[in-house]
Amino acid sequence: MQQYVLEYLQERRRCGEKLPFYLSNALFSVYASALFSNWKISIIRAESAEMVDSSEMAQSIFSKLEAYLTTEETLDCVLEILTFFARQNSRLSILSVKSSFAKQVLPFFFSAAANMLSSAPEKAALVCSTALECAPELEAPLVRLHHPSDTSITVLRWPAWAPALSQVMNACGQALLNHPEGPCAALYSRLLRQCSTVTSPQEEYIASRDDVANVLLDVSGRLLLKVQENPERTELLRLACALLVNTFERNDETTVAYLARDPGVIRVWADAARYVLGRPFDEEEADLRQALLHLFFMIAERMLPPKPRGGRGLDESFTGQYGACTPPRTREGCLVEQGFSAERVGRQVQPQPHTSPPSAPRGPLSTECTREVEQQVIDIFSTYVDLVINTAHEREESQELRTGPTFVLQTERILQPIAEVLFCERIDLLPQLVDRLQQTIHQYELCVRARGEQQVTMHSSAAASGGGSDGFGLSARSLLQELYMTLAVQNMSVGAALSCPAETAESTPLFFTYVCLSRLSVIVSIFAIALLQGTASRDDSVLGAIASFARQLLGQEDQVTENLLQCLSLLDDGNDDLNGFGGATTPAVPTSSGPAAQVHIGILRSLFFFCGCVYETNLSRREEFYDITVNLLCYVYRYHSDQVALVVDANVLLTRIVDFGSSGTFFLGAGKLMGLIEAVKEDQLPLLQTPSTPQFGAVDLRLPSEVAEARHGFLTAFTFYVETRYYAGFPIADVISTLTERCFDDARMQVNPRLSFQDLKAITKGIHQPDTLQLMLESIIRHKDVCWAVVRYEAAAAPDMIAWLSVLCSRSCQYMDEENLSTTQWELTSFVMNVLCCYFSYLSYPSSPMTTASDGTPAFGAPASADGGGMLPETADSSLVMNGGSTSTFFSFPADAVEAAVVYDVSDILNTFCSAPWCNLGIVLYYERATVEHFFCGAVELLTTTSVQLLMSEEGRTRVFNAMSAAVNSCGHTFQQLHLLYMRQGVWNRLVRQLTKCLSYMYAPDLIDILYAILRGNHQARQRVPHYKGLEEYTLAATFNEICTLVAVAPHLTYREMSACFGLLQMCYDGAKMLCGEYADRLLDLCSAYHRVRLRLIINSLRRGDGAHLMTEYMTYFGQSSNVGVLTAW
Repeated sequence: MQQYVLEYLQERRRCGEKLPFYLSNALFSVYASALFSNWKISIIRAESAEMVDSSEMAQSIFSKLEAYLTTEETLDCVLEILTFFARQNSRLSILSVKSSFAKQVLPFFFSAAANMLSSAPEKAALVCSTALECAPELEAPLVRLHHPSDTSITVLRWPAWAPALSQVMNACGQALLNHPEGPCAALYSRLLRQCSTVTSPQEEYIASRDDVANVLLDVSGRLLLKVQENPERTELLRLACALLVNTFERNDETTVAYLARDPGVIRVWADAARYVLGRPFDEEEADLRQALLHLFFMIAERMLPPKPRGGRGLDESFTGQYGACTPPRTREGCLVEQGFSAERVGRQVQPQPHTSPPSAPRGPLSTECTREVEQQVIDIFSTYVDLVINTAHEREESQELRTGPTFVLQTERILQPIAEVLFCERIDLLPQLVDRLQQTIHQYELCVRARGEQQVTMHSSAAASGGGSDGFGLSARSLLQELYMTLAVQNMSVGAALSCPAETAESTPLFFTYVCLSRLSVIVSIFAIALLQGTASRDDSVLGAIASFARQLLGQEDQVTENLLQCLSLLDDGNDDLNGFGGATTPAVPTSSGPAAQVHIGILRSLFFFCGCVYETNLSRREEFYDITVNLLCYVYRYHSDQVALVVDANVLLTRIVDFGSSGTFFLGAGKLMGLIEAVKEDQLPLLQTPSTPQFGAVDLRLPSEVAEARHGFLTAFTFYVETRYYAGFPIADVISTLTERCFDDARMQVNPRLSFQDLKAITKGIHQPDTLQLMLESIIRHKDVCWAVVRYEAAAAPDMIAWLSVLCSRSCQYMDEENLSTTQWELTSFVMNVLCCYFSYLSYPSSPMTTASDGTPAFGAPASADGGGMLPETADSSLVMNGGSTSTFFSFPADAVEAAVVYDVSDILNTFCSAPWCNLGIVLYYERATVEHFFCGAVELLTTTSVQLLMSEEGRTRVFNAMSAAVNSCGHTFQQLHLLYMRQGVWNRLVRQLTKCLSYMYAPDLIDILYAILRGNHQARQRVPHYKGLEEYTLAATFNEICTLVAVAPHLTYREMSACFGLLQMCYDGAKMLCGEYADRLLDLCSAYHRVRLRLIINSLRRGDGAHLMTEYMTYFGQSSNVGVLTAW
């Protein structure tokens, strides 16, 4: 085959015909497939892989390719050989084959392609790059303690790689220097970057890695000089930085010596970094900024000596100030004075003298060079810090929703480099951030004072205040001028702002406030990310100071706090009532599109993030931490629940504190949270108010998905908190009962029943105690008529109701007291079954009117049959003929009648009623036999009419199989009668057909267990139930066909699975010998000899009646696995 392909290609070329690329590539793939088969067989036949010299084989192949093909065709074929070999090796578990490929084949083809870089540069570089990508890691460590920026490429037989690797690095580097914008520049850059990540565990590499590092460092330095000539070539700078960082991470000694020999190189890198960092933010350069900052972090870590942080700490910085902006209080609790004193604002603690550094090694640099490098590193990070902080107000506030406590927003990722070096022992960046924090707080206080002066001036006459007609008094104008002198705002003319008309003049202090709060949010987030990464564990004083600042910021309910959290909306939508100062800040129903309230989202989200990070440290046990959290949660929930992002942050924090730790009595019994409970009870939270009219011209009242997520997340977290608070001994004002009753309110059910059931589901998810569950159950029993009415008149809301009932049943399994003999338990069972039967009846007969039984419960199902649909007695009459294939007389579902979520929820409910002792199924069966019949048959029939793709999906497969297994394997008097009912209604037959389809779609061990249980029950029923015909023969034959195929092609089956499979084969063959034989003959005619010999053993043993020893005989010859996973044709 190999020779035929080469001769065909040579003949086409001689005829002057140029084959299309896809056709030639297909031929190369055929060639690679034949080559791999022969090569693998030769290695397997040898006693060891070392006996086969694959490099000689590769050399002979390469020589033959050159003899038949052109240079470019040869490289294309080699490329296909490498990729095909790599794909096959990833699927194989034969170590000798993988080892030969890594040690002999790859280095030869890499070297051959390296020698052809001059003649066919693009193709040769692509082959070299592919060879490095295909290098397998045969000896992967169990634990990786070091994670480099780029993943390392581990090669074996380093002497075979080293010459070609050095040749490739020099050739690619020279080509980039000569033609930085050439057609192969991107390919050369990728190849160079790959070469910089190459490592080897062999001693030869360790002895020569300094030479490799010197080559990479030389290429990186020359690229940097090229960038110095033209700073706009950022792609060369990105490559040079990547080469230097990769070399730094894998050979820091050589890199440190290289930089120490010529400190001027660090200056050039510093100039390049300043140029990049000084430009406006560009998302395409985000990785370049990160790489440059990481480079200077490594320079500091490897080249600068460690030293303690001398001078002023954060706690000391704030001892001369009173936190955020609230005046101090006297012992009697009164304010010392109104407003802010300039003397108090400006007073600071004198910095302590720097302590002398310890007598530790100072590294390879001299004292003078050390100071220079340290200053350059600090200067680089200071530039980035200033850039991030000064432009914070220009970036849009993030509306991303946190999915967990450790989720980092996109706007917070740009702070990663700062957090990386914030607590570095060799870089003292902390004083600068302390100064920026202190300066920004001072600027914010000036804003507050200016806004206060402005409000006073606007409410007094112009003559009495001494100000002009622009709305500013002399004091306010002076404060704004001072603020403008200390606040660096680009493209902002203070003169124009102060001389603007009166109707827009008030925007000036609001804008300054917005800028200050944006900068404060960035600084707080920097410390939060550092804490999240664990880099702040050595300096708790920093966290304590920020916590103190945030606590005082939100701890007072006065005008200062209101001024903090209100700011100017930069989007002028013309709505003065919403955007004007002092206007309505919260709509009746929250929206996720755009800010409707004047709130600075950034500062609040940064505080939420900070609290979530503090919770991971010992500071979470402080009383101050819970004080901050309480104020933050209450403010957002009560006044700004229109902001979805803030509500989601609050939900995550509240759930985490209550669920994962010792929140303590200070948090659980907080008075402000009691005020929140009262607000929820009085329905004062706009977040929980139900819309009475469609929004935005919609035809229904459904909330946007993000708003609904925030609403239901709050209900779940709030229920959990209130429940925990109650068990801690604090009052809760019976708020859970109020919430539940409000959901069942007739007016709300008529307006939006789906939202009411979704709210009930969210409340139920927050239940974790039996008493709370009992309250919910009692409320359900009181309002069960409402649920039945919803199914009857508003069937579209039934899926939401079923989802709620599924959660309720799951919670009942966890927290229901099984020893309690209350009637509530079986009333719940009866209620859920009746509701689902009503829904099943609607799905089957949507046009039929729903009738009511004598006891007031809805009647359901098709018209009664001749026998009344009664349960088959345990002693069946011999005149009754039971046909396992008869159709059901209860329901008739169309295919895929409901959504997948409904199927999974019904499965959970069925599983609960089959396995939970609390449901008292026997009592319900005694009083409501028809309900039990219709529910169990309807639930299983719903599964049989659902598509296989939905049943076997990753999301619901486990839930569906648990329900099926519970319905089939449950035992006892009640389930014996139910199983007889399944036989009578033909449910077993349809279920076996569906399971067979699922088995054909995808294998799962649960399928075999369920099939075995059904067929075993069917086999026993045929022996003890008179006139029971059992499952249909076609059903048994189809199952026999799938089990035979499974046994023949499965890569591996456990002993238990093998036992179940051969038991199924025996039972299927006993029930349908003729059809099973026909199916087996079809398989024998189809498959190849590999599978035919296995299948023939199975069918011959069954035909001889030797099925008892079939499994032992099969495993003796073929084991428990198959190397060919597809039933191939002969």
